[in-house]
Amino acid sequence: MTTPPPTAQPAAPERRTCGLDRSRSCRRLRRLGAILATVFVAATLFGGTIAHADEMGTLTEAQYSNAAGTRHYFLYTPPGDVAGRPLLVWLHGCMVRGFTDEEQLAGLRPDPTDNDMLAVARERNMVVVFPIQTPASNLLGCWNFTDDANQHRDAGEPSIIAGITETVRTQLNLDPSRTYIIGHSAGALMATIMAAAYPDIYTAISVWCGGAYRFGTDLTGRAAFNEMGPRARPMPVLLVEDATDPKSPPLIGRLALGQWLGTDQLALGQDTPLPNPVSVQRHNPDPDSGFDDARTLETYQLGPVQVQLLTLDDGGHELTGNGTGALWQTIDFLLQYQRP
Repeated sequence: MTTPPPTAQPAAPERRTCGLDRSRSCRRLRRLGAILATVFVAATLFGGTIAHADEMGTLTEAQYSNAAGTRHYFLYTPPGDVAGRPLLVWLHGCMVRGFTDEEQLAGLRPDPTDNDMLAVARERNMVVVFPIQTPASNLLGCWNFTDDANQHRDAGEPSIIAGITETVRTQLNLDPSRTYIIGHSAGALMATIMAAAYPDIYTAISVWCGGAYRFGTDLTGRAAFNEMGPRARPMPVLLVEDATDPKSPPLIGRLALGQWLGTDQLALGQDTPLPNPVSVQRHNPDPDSGFDDARTLETYQLGPVQVQLLTLDDGGHELTGNGTGALWQTIDFLLQYQRP
């Protein structure tokens, strides 16, 4: 009797891992993995709502509370592991027609994927947090920078913004030496307060269409220096103003410049006349770089840091036609500095 040949067993399916495979399917798998990991981290750490997530990054909505109150914030994390990356805090201005939409107030509408701030953050590997003012605190969504209760360390809105900053930085294990803040309009005046009240947290700042400390009344810089207290140090600052701005005319920018020059001199132990600029550069319109109009950049050197004033020829309070260029220039200015 003839023994039948053994039945051929089907070959075990080849186990394939992507590794360094650059195929389209593996690239998609890696992007999906990065999105899911970022969503998991954001939802776990902050208990927030995922407002948007794709291969461009994740936008999370959360809130922070302390004795001074509660504020919502949006958190943008670019793709991949964010540990050790810098943190940028963006402080919005007022909403002229009334406070109706938090995402719009933060500048994240109509489409968060088509947003200059997030595009720059992805390119420069930064995490961005957008604290939001509440209608209960200000009907126009303005930060209450005019109130003495909101102009000092460990009090009022500054304590909330600092709390949001430190919560995000700690929980995402971001670089504590690279924490920056940009503010526009009312947010610019609050950014100045934050730099004076928390120079141990914020490495460098940029003030867009804003003013000097204490609602523009600190003309010598001494009040901001006094607010710094034992933490005083020279603060790198880029001020952005527009020559046609009816809400924050060039004189207000000049006063803010004088304040920061004075504050930094005092932090350096110098009580002397304000310095002259080390350079004044005139630039022509450059749409490819995000500047539809000409501009002038003044640079002042104060020990290890610079204070700069960028004055745009046109664009008004919203820096129309020049916002993209101003943002890229601001981010590159800030990233030059690491806090000791």
